[in-house]
Amino acid sequence: MQTVRIEIFFYTQYIENDNDYFIHHKVPYIQWSIDDKSSKKILGYNCFKATTIFRGSPITAYFTK
Repeated sequence: MQTVRIEIFFYTQYIENDNDYFIHHKVPYIQWSIDDKSSKKILGYNCFKATTIFRGSPITAYFTK
């Protein structure tokens, strides 16, 4: 059995001449694939590539360790 962590996102905004809006949304745990062999320099930092699929869309991010 695999444990899945779900984050909960809350957001409230007031729109002038209208009601307050409150959004409650479950954000699923994102499983990232980290490619230590694929890196690039960004603003002088050595960054590594991470990819995932989030709600059907491919996402690529670069991060430092």
